[in-house]
Amino acid sequence: MKFTIILLLLLTCFTIKAQCPTEEIFINSQDEMNQFSIDYPDCTELETSIFISGNVTSLYELENVNSINGSLTIDGCSDLTSVDGLVLLKQISNGHLIISNNPILANLEGLRQLKTTSVDLIIENNPSLFFCKYEFICQAIDLIPEIEVTILNNGQECNSLEGSQTICNFDHFGIPFTRIEASLSNDYAVNLTFSTSDIFDQKYEAEHTINFATPFNVIGTLDYIETKNGYTYLNYSHPNPNLGSNYYRIKTTMDNGSIQYSQVAWVFATSDSNSIIVYPNPAIDKIQVRGPENNSYTICDSTGAIKYRGIITSHNTIDLSSLESGLFFIYFENGMASKFVKI
Repeated sequence: MKFTIILLLLLTCFTIKAQCPTEEIFINSQDEMNQFSIDYPDCTELETSIFISGNVTSLYELENVNSINGSLTIDGCSDLTSVDGLVLLKQISNGHLIISNNPILANLEGLRQLKTTSVDLIIENNPSLFFCKYEFICQAIDLIPEIEVTILNNGQECNSLEGSQTICNFDHFGIPFTRIEASLSNDYAVNLTFSTSDIFDQKYEAEHTINFATPFNVIGTLDYIETKNGYTYLNYSHPNPNLGSNYYRIKTTMDNGSIQYSQVAWVFATSDSNSIIVYPNPAIDKIQVRGPENNSYTICDSTGAIKYRGIITSHNTIDLSSLESGLFFIYFENGMASKFVKI
């Protein structure tokens, strides 16, 4: 009897370990990325290094991974615009983090939960990567010379290690960027809201692009809304967004003439009255669901447990603050479905 129990425990442990590959992982195409999620759907803790390159367009197939005991390399992905699929990744240890040679990679928002601890960091040759003030980057810079950090030949404030150091210390100048939000209104204008702890008289301009192969262009100056609890709130309405993807950021010109940029916000605009849009994804504390009115929806977690039910209005916001981090699915009465990640 004891032998049987021990054997079952050993088999159980082996099964758990088998949820993730044990040898180094090389992914060179989106097909290989898709196959990884099929072969290892329950992989959460990688005990090996993973190397991603080639024509990979999405990392959402890695959305369950929360730790890597090894290296993470994202190099030469010509069609990759974000790392949003890594939103649950919290730790990389005993290796390095390399993000290099990705021409249209626009932001690292998907790594906001990452704590790099003591791994070497290389971020270079990503010309569309304009924003580098992420906690994992600033923490790595603080650990120099205990670890090696290379930041080179990226966009604007990510263009050098010195520039990134300045941005990471920007809070000490009293003007930390806090948040930019973008939402599509009933009349299909994009509303931008920007909040900052700015206590000086700065110039705030909204910039827009439809893809990261083209530069951002100034589309207008933000209007002051109010100052509340130590934060200043400003907004701007973009009346004619592109049908499809729209990317926005805030350009701040300070008293000394220097320029800083906010994070990038994304909105998908469509003229199809039957389509349903769920954004932002990943989400922090809320999602917005836009689609035909009076269409009921149900939100379930990855186990199938129902978390929310409701009916879509012309512009419906769903509060996610009571949900834990993870993957969720939203199902609609008209048969459509989507998924999103709460971070």
